[in-house]
Amino acid sequence: GVPRSLGPAACQPIVPDRAEADGLAKYRLVTEWRKMIAAQPWGKKDEATQAFLAAYNTGRLLPSVYEVLGQVGEKTLYRNDKRLRESGDDYRALSDGRGGWRLHGTTKWRTRELCREAQEELLRCYLRPDRWSVALSIRAARMLLKKRGVAEDASDATWRRWLQDYEQRNQHVIVLAREGEKAYDDNVGPYITRDDSVLDVGQVLVADGHDLNFQILHPSTGKPVRMALITFFDWASRMPVGIQIMPTESTIAIQAALRAAIISLGKIPRCVYLDNGKAFKARVFTQNDVDLQDLTGIYARLGIATQFSQPYNARAKIIERWHLTLNEQCERIIPTYTGASIADKPAWLSRNEKLHRAWQQARTQGWVPNIREAAYMIQRYIEWYGEQPHEGLGGQRPIDVLNAGRGPGVDVEALNREFLWREEVHPRRCRVTLYSIDYESDCLHGWSGPAIAHYDTADLSRIYLYSPDGAYLGDAEPVQALHPLAKLFGDEVSVDQVKTALTRQRRLAKQTAEGLKALGAAPETVDGLQALPWNQRAAVLPGGKSDTRTGGDDADARQDAGPGRETRQGVHDVPSVSDTLGQDDDAERARLQLVYSRLESDDAKVDPPGWAIPKPENFALPWVRYDWCFRTLYEHDQVLDEVDAAFMGWFELEPDYEIHRQRYADLRELFALQSGR
Repeated sequence: GVPRSLGPAACQPIVPDRAEADGLAKYRLVTEWRKMIAAQPWGKKDEATQAFLAAYNTGRLLPSVYEVLGQVGEKTLYRNDKRLRESGDDYRALSDGRGGWRLHGTTKWRTRELCREAQEELLRCYLRPDRWSVALSIRAARMLLKKRGVAEDASDATWRRWLQDYEQRNQHVIVLAREGEKAYDDNVGPYITRDDSVLDVGQVLVADGHDLNFQILHPSTGKPVRMALITFFDWASRMPVGIQIMPTESTIAIQAALRAAIISLGKIPRCVYLDNGKAFKARVFTQNDVDLQDLTGIYARLGIATQFSQPYNARAKIIERWHLTLNEQCERIIPTYTGASIADKPAWLSRNEKLHRAWQQARTQGWVPNIREAAYMIQRYIEWYGEQPHEGLGGQRPIDVLNAGRGPGVDVEALNREFLWREEVHPRRCRVTLYSIDYESDCLHGWSGPAIAHYDTADLSRIYLYSPDGAYLGDAEPVQALHPLAKLFGDEVSVDQVKTALTRQRRLAKQTAEGLKALGAAPETVDGLQALPWNQRAAVLPGGKSDTRTGGDDADARQDAGPGRETRQGVHDVPSVSDTLGQDDDAERARLQLVYSRLESDDAKVDPPGWAIPKPENFALPWVRYDWCFRTLYEHDQVLDEVDAAFMGWFELEPDYEIHRQRYADLRELFALQSGR
């Protein structure tokens, strides 16, 4: 068509440098072509034109022009010749007209012409968290402007170029508005460069969990699953020093990995840089109470400072980069690799990939590593990784840096004690219960407050007891049940076990009596304490039918009853003082008469003879009703009706009665002794 007029010379626009160079190169090309064909005879001009373009397109005929224009075709050459002739051989007619300099005398780098209202509406539509596209944002902005009655005739290309110019100067605003704070922090915001060369080996361990990208056989179900790898990573040497594979990220796995890291380092680390995961922040690791020093977390007990990374801030943990290296160099070559993401998963895991699934089966024969095999492969990779030069260490090998900074070693036995689990227990009658197992120890004799049990879940054959302030009390072992009638039906081992248990009971009772004497108690009170039946003494009075020193039948019956279960008949057959003492035992008779007189006087102060407890209309709990029935029957010697008697028989078979059984057995014997039955 007809080229645009450039106007008078005084009004001609300034041609941009790039457009002017383009126009001059085209002008020279056309001019040289004109000179060449002018010398050709009629009928040879087309052939000469083709020869000229062939020579030019080699880059040797007009190298400076070729550098600007590149390859040129015959049609382009004829079109440029026509434009040049129509413009009066003004080279500017051939110049690149993009940027609007022909229309308004400015370059393409000028500010885009959009009214203020259009700019605001475009930004409102584009800066949205649901990420509208540029085309949708422009269309919506046009509709909003039309609704407001604002006219804007700029083309879509102008809107797009204005938005591109805005993004060059305001990328941070666009990323924050459309992608969020994390994208801003990771891609746009400033960051801190840390100088890790000032750290020593073992000074800081970085810990984190990583879901392995290959399948492992679950130890319980036997199914292939992805498991968690817990790693403690030495920051200074860039070397993993402690790992543990578990089905899930748990406190047990973290504890095992930390113990392995300490042994590998040969010293206790000064600080552990931790992930914000629930398992890493468990109280068993982090609790630090100055009033309960023995309940403090593992880090506090070992003197390790803890530092937690910011949530969802992978750049803060150097171990995240090692996880990427582990995935690329180790996990990806394992046959059961599943990929680090959905887009990264291998073809045999996709739907309808029968060929690849059959190929996978033929290559692996269905083999899936177990935990032991997976740990072995990862450990071998870590050894290889430690021998490779590391750019972050100035070309040094991580294993060399680690070996140069290892400690002298740690006492593994003492370390194991620090890693024992701790739980508060409440002793009762020399026993505590842990994991539904009853433990007993002489160190708990007389201990009524709480105690701290240290134990290993892998070995519950012994637990270690401490007071809340950290003082060691002693060990406790599981309770061994004894033969109920060892003398009649048991073997020699059973009889010896019963004798040992009875000896232990008498020894503890004797220690209690000696302690009471040391406090200055009256001798007759101490001796009376030794005679009471709940001290498991087989004989109550010397020389009688129940005297163990004379080898009476009742003593054997008491031994056969087992520890803590004296026969009721043995209690009821207790003779009177005058019947059991000879003429030469005046001192013993006087002592016992004093004890029984005190018991009788105490009973007279409490209840008059024949007095019965009034029966309430309602009982709050079953054991309250049982207590009323028991005292009515045994303490006040009253007869129960059929309903209450049946209730007592029912309650004695209930599990709730077990915690009261020994108490009521002792009371029954005491009431029998007081009444002389």
